[in-house]
Amino acid sequence: MVVVRTPIGGHNEEEILMYPMNCCRLARVLRPWRRAAAPLIALTCCAAAHGQLVVADPNFVPGGGGYSSRAATYQWDDGAGENNYRFNVTGEYAMLAQYASVPGAEYITSVSIAWGGGCNGMAARVCVWEDPNDDGNPTDAVLLAVKNVVGANASSNIFNEYLLDSPVSVNGKFFVGFVVTANASQFPIRIDAQPSYVAGRLWYAVSSSTLDLNNLGSAAIPPTDWNASGGALGYEMIRASGTNGGITYQGELKEADAPAAGPVDLRFRLLSSSVGGSQIGPTALATNVALVDGRFTVQLPFEGVMFDGNARWLAIEVAPAGSGSFTALSPRQPLTAAPMAHHSYTADRSLTADSASSASWSGLIGIPPGFADGVDNDSGGDITAVVAGPGLIGGSASGSATLSVAFGTSGVLATAARSDHTHNWSELLNIPSGFADGVDNDSGGDITAVVAGTGLTGGSTSGTATLNVAFAGNGVANTAARSDHSHSISSLDASDGSPADVVQVDATGNVGVGITPTTRLHVLSSNLITGTTAAVTGGDFAVTLSTGQGMRFAYQGIQSVLADGSANNLRLNPVGGGISMFAPVNPADSVLYVDGSVGIGTVTPATLLHLASTASPTLRWQDTSAGGKSFHIGIASADDTFRIAESGVGDRVIITGTTGLVGIARVPTANRLEVEGNASKTASGSWLANSDARIKTNVRSVTNALDTLDKVRLVSFDYTPSYLAAHPGLEHRRYLNVIAQEFAQVFPDHVKPSGEKLADGSSILQVDTHPLTIYAAAAVKELNSRLKESVNAQKSTEQSLRGARGEIDRLTMENRQLRERLDQIESKLNSLSR
Repeated sequence: MVVVRTPIGGHNEEEILMYPMNCCRLARVLRPWRRAAAPLIALTCCAAAHGQLVVADPNFVPGGGGYSSRAATYQWDDGAGENNYRFNVTGEYAMLAQYASVPGAEYITSVSIAWGGGCNGMAARVCVWEDPNDDGNPTDAVLLAVKNVVGANASSNIFNEYLLDSPVSVNGKFFVGFVVTANASQFPIRIDAQPSYVAGRLWYAVSSSTLDLNNLGSAAIPPTDWNASGGALGYEMIRASGTNGGITYQGELKEADAPAAGPVDLRFRLLSSSVGGSQIGPTALATNVALVDGRFTVQLPFEGVMFDGNARWLAIEVAPAGSGSFTALSPRQPLTAAPMAHHSYTADRSLTADSASSASWSGLIGIPPGFADGVDNDSGGDITAVVAGPGLIGGSASGSATLSVAFGTSGVLATAARSDHTHNWSELLNIPSGFADGVDNDSGGDITAVVAGTGLTGGSTSGTATLNVAFAGNGVANTAARSDHSHSISSLDASDGSPADVVQVDATGNVGVGITPTTRLHVLSSNLITGTTAAVTGGDFAVTLSTGQGMRFAYQGIQSVLADGSANNLRLNPVGGGISMFAPVNPADSVLYVDGSVGIGTVTPATLLHLASTASPTLRWQDTSAGGKSFHIGIASADDTFRIAESGVGDRVIITGTTGLVGIARVPTANRLEVEGNASKTASGSWLANSDARIKTNVRSVTNALDTLDKVRLVSFDYTPSYLAAHPGLEHRRYLNVIAQEFAQVFPDHVKPSGEKLADGSSILQVDTHPLTIYAAAAVKELNSRLKESVNAQKSTEQSLRGARGEIDRLTMENRQLRERLDQIESKLNSLSR
């Protein structure tokens, strides 16, 4: 991040500049606008007490005939903003403050904002979002309320309160903020600078167009903590007003005599009658309300002042959650008093009032001093009389006092003059001396005579003096020639008489120098301009200043001559019918030399070389040596493309003017880069693509890869003769790939039109075979997993076999032992039988 600070007097504002960089990254450059007297090395920090969440006691307190709730304010700022910012982008951006709901203040009724510089009359939207998982990050925030507002009280630390159309309920963490359209003259972000800023309390999001308030994560710059902006650490001047739920309402919804299933959206209005009547207070909206056996419980923001003892009814509308299609329930539900409410309505809850519905003035305590005398509009002052001063008349010591201007004559100090009064000349003061005698046009000069000088006649010492020009013949020094006089000679000689007739003028007005003229100015000379900057000789015609500087013109060019007689570094000579420019010292050093911008087809070149034409402006580069190449570079007006072509071969590179697509040896129609024939790179692995986890969502592992790949047919083929004819760069050989129509059955998102057409006008399809690489790798993983399972099963079988072999060995041993015992028994029986 690059931080650049530039002071501009009269401002305390900063802009955060967003510039697109490689790989679609956005670099942020902070440009603060500071007051001229402010330090340039750092942004100022407020040393006052840091802001914190300030919430009044949210509990209910007794009120006349009912109850009311204390207002609660959510805020981080300390009330004084030091820095104003804006994002220098095209589109919309949002600022969000994160708060945690406080019991008793879960209903947000308004959002208050202190705007930065230049924001009076600015259109904006204030919003409230819920944090669905309470992680403190608004990337997945759910929009609860939005309201169009107008900025006011810019850079004044005055909070403008914007009431929501309907209070919204918040639970846990939530966000409040504003959304504005980028404007170079508006700095809406006003920051209360606090070095102890806690990360996660302030966020911003920036879009290149309209910000999606229901999906902030889709913005070009998704929600980002303020500490990453480069601005002064601190908190945005955004606050929210919260209140308690007012009353608790429980209800039951049935559909076809069975408990209704949720969730639902509910809309409530408090009315003065069971039919018709007037609405009391705001419309309350409860969204995504869960139903338990059709039953629900909601908090409604209806406060005590709405319940004055008169009957009240509740109008309810219901809609499937998020549908916006509400159905009114009938009849309206009457609101009856709770037992304790009957008790609180009586006068014994008050220490000073006779009853809850009325009270005597004499029984009030804490009356403000201005009302202590019982007289309204009593300013409390001590004026006892109104007296007319100089220039006024009227006044009184009691009752209604009237003053009037005392109009009188001019110049009387104690009276006033009317706006249409006049003055007499004799009454004017400080009259200039030139007018003191009262005579106009008196110059006050002392001319006594007008005398005719050389070339004039006439004059006088009194009365009116007239002067005339003394016209006479040619050559008389003390007389003047008429404007229509003529000369008898038609040529001029050199000062010494030789050569004669060096300048001639014919009857038609043509002038010749050294020759009888045949044109308006005709000069005869065999001189040439020769030499370098060290010496200048020759020249047919020269214009020279008194300093010795000037211009010399001759058959082979023009030179600008310096005062010391040397030439500057520009020389033009006609060669072969054209005009060439040579280097100032050695003409062989360059063919063209221009000190400045060159325009061809334009008199206002915008670059060092600017070509302008209505018919395909093109440059040509040609190697004139044997076998040299010739290339053309320029715009083809017929199809608005920029082309680099080789003479006799065709286009090498084509860039389309409307789409910016680039083609190598072909006209691109569908992709950012299209190549006719082969393309290669220096090494494998050097062609990369963005694959960062932070730019991905809905990530799933690839499964069933073997089955998927089994559906793809891999083929070898030859291209058709017509396609080979259209693409002469293709080799006549067997190729390997897939069939686009078959591939689309397995990977439909990886087949699209190429922009090329067949003879029947249908599009030729192209494929992205990258899925084969990914699925092949996934298939290897599946095979490896199956191999591991097989190995584990084999090991288990071997282990079981080893156990069986042990059992067999044991049984064999036991059998041998039994055989030996049986043999012993048989031997004994045999002995007994003998």
